[in-house]
Amino acid sequence: MARSVAIFDRGPHWDPTKSVYEQETGPDHLASMRASHERGVLLMGGPFTDQGAVAGIAVLETATPEEAEQLMARDPSVRYLDVRGVVALRKVIDPHVQVS
Repeated sequence: MARSVAIFDRGPHWDPTKSVYEQETGPDHLASMRASHERGVLLMGGPFTDQGAVAGIAVLETATPEEAEQLMARDPSVRYLDVRGVVALRKVIDPHVQVS
Protein backbone atom coordinates (compact mmCIF):
# COMPACT_ATOMS: atom_id res chain seq x y z
CA MET A 1 0.00 0.00 0.00
CA ALA A 2 1.12 3.55 -0.71
CA ARG A 3 0.34 6.60 1.40
CA SER A 4 0.04 9.91 -0.40
CA VAL A 5 -0.79 13.47 0.56
CA ALA A 6 -2.86 15.55 -1.85
CA ILE A 7 -2.99 19.33 -1.54
CA PHE A 8 -5.81 21.23 -3.23
CA ASP A 9 -5.90 24.90 -4.18
CA ARG A 10 -8.80 27.20 -5.07
CA GLY A 11 -9.64 27.35 -8.76
CA PRO A 12 -11.23 29.83 -11.16
CA HIS A 13 -14.80 28.95 -10.15
CA TRP A 14 -14.18 29.31 -6.41
CA ASP A 15 -16.62 31.77 -4.87
CA PRO A 16 -14.71 33.70 -2.18
CA THR A 17 -17.99 34.77 -0.55
CA LYS A 18 -18.81 31.13 0.31
CA SER A 19 -17.24 28.59 2.61
CA VAL A 20 -15.79 25.37 1.23
CA TYR A 21 -19.03 23.65 2.22
CA GLU A 22 -21.18 26.20 0.35
CA GLN A 23 -19.35 25.96 -2.98
CA GLU A 24 -21.41 24.63 -5.89
CA THR A 25 -19.76 21.20 -5.78
CA GLY A 26 -19.32 21.19 -2.00
CA PRO A 27 -21.97 18.55 -1.20
CA ASP A 28 -20.73 16.20 -3.95
CA HIS A 29 -17.11 16.70 -2.89
CA LEU A 30 -17.97 15.89 0.73
CA ALA A 31 -19.93 12.78 -0.32
CA SER A 32 -16.96 11.63 -2.41
CA MET A 33 -14.52 12.17 0.45
CA ARG A 34 -16.86 10.47 2.94
CA ALA A 35 -17.15 7.42 0.63
CA SER A 36 -13.36 7.27 0.30
CA HIS A 37 -13.04 7.42 4.09
CA GLU A 38 -15.58 4.64 4.56
CA ARG A 39 -13.61 2.45 2.11
CA GLY A 40 -10.45 3.11 4.15
CA VAL A 41 -8.75 5.04 1.33
CA LEU A 42 -9.01 8.53 2.84
CA LEU A 43 -7.24 8.43 6.19
CA MET A 44 -7.85 12.08 7.00
CA GLY A 45 -8.51 15.33 5.24
CA GLY A 46 -10.25 18.65 5.22
CA PRO A 47 -9.87 22.35 4.63
CA PHE A 48 -7.06 24.44 6.04
CA THR A 49 -5.82 27.98 5.66
CA ASP A 50 -2.59 28.74 3.92
CA GLN A 51 -1.65 32.36 4.58
CA GLY A 52 -5.30 33.35 4.50
CA ALA A 53 -6.28 31.32 1.43
CA VAL A 54 -8.46 28.27 1.95
CA ALA A 55 -6.96 25.06 0.66
CA GLY A 56 -7.61 21.37 1.23
CA ILE A 57 -5.59 18.34 2.19
CA ALA A 58 -6.21 14.61 1.87
CA VAL A 59 -4.06 11.78 3.24
CA LEU A 60 -4.73 8.67 1.18
CA GLU A 61 -3.79 5.02 1.36
CA THR A 62 -4.05 3.29 -2.01
CA ALA A 63 -2.45 0.33 -3.77
CA THR A 64 -0.27 2.69 -5.84
CA PRO A 65 0.42 6.44 -5.98
CA GLU A 66 -1.23 6.45 -9.42
CA GLU A 67 -4.46 5.21 -7.85
CA ALA A 68 -4.37 8.21 -5.49
CA GLU A 69 -3.93 10.53 -8.48
CA GLN A 70 -6.86 8.91 -10.28
CA LEU A 71 -9.06 9.13 -7.19
CA MET A 72 -8.36 12.83 -6.78
CA ALA A 73 -8.90 13.48 -10.50
CA ARG A 74 -12.42 12.02 -10.15
CA ASP A 75 -13.31 14.27 -7.22
CA PRO A 76 -16.35 16.41 -8.13
CA SER A 77 -14.69 19.68 -7.11
CA VAL A 78 -11.66 18.93 -9.25
CA ARG A 79 -13.74 17.79 -12.24
CA TYR A 80 -15.92 20.90 -12.12
CA LEU A 81 -12.97 23.23 -11.55
CA ASP A 82 -14.01 24.71 -8.22
CA VAL A 83 -10.49 23.88 -7.16
CA ARG A 84 -7.33 23.71 -9.24
CA GLY A 85 -7.04 20.08 -8.32
CA VAL A 86 -4.16 18.37 -6.76
CA VAL A 87 -1.34 20.88 -6.75
CA ALA A 88 0.91 18.48 -4.86
CA LEU A 89 0.73 14.73 -4.50
CA ARG A 90 3.55 13.26 -2.51
CA LYS A 91 4.28 9.78 -1.31
CA VAL A 92 4.54 9.51 2.46
CA ILE A 93 7.61 7.65 3.66
CA ASP A 94 6.86 4.75 5.98
CA PRO A 95 8.55 5.57 9.31
CA HIS A 96 9.42 1.88 9.72
CA VAL A 97 11.45 1.76 6.50
CA GLN A 98 15.04 2.93 6.63
CA VAL A 99 15.77 5.60 4.02
CA SER A 100 19.29 5.99 2.71
